[in-house]
Amino acid sequence: MCIKDFTFSKSEHLTKSDEFDKTYKEGKRYSNKFFLLNVLEKSDLDTKYSRIGFSVGKKIAKAVLRNKLKRKMREIFRTNKYNLSKKADLLLTARASALSADFKTLESAILDLFKKSM
Repeated sequence: MCIKDFTFSKSEHLTKSDEFDKTYKEGKRYSNKFFLLNVLEKSDLDTKYSRIGFSVGKKIAKAVLRNKLKRKMREIFRTNKYNLSKKADLLLTARASALSADFKTLESAILDLFKKSM
């Protein structure tokens, strides 16, 4: 794999609110102490990777901390997207306990959810 394969392009994002809503309402849910993962399986064969959206609620913390947490979540997905066997729309929602966890703990929690869902 070359470095270009580890990019996180717009085509791998859930971008529209309709996509977020559909994944949230119709997707299967998996959770752990730090995150809630909604998975909506896709039957499209033209998608190369799974698409993902990130959510951190306003009740959790101030904007700076929420954005920092979302950057960590994006990085974990970007470096591990090849481990996902199914093509699906994913919605990863952080819980308040994720703010106090270090990067390795967050990474293992997210990868655990990916394994449960695939």
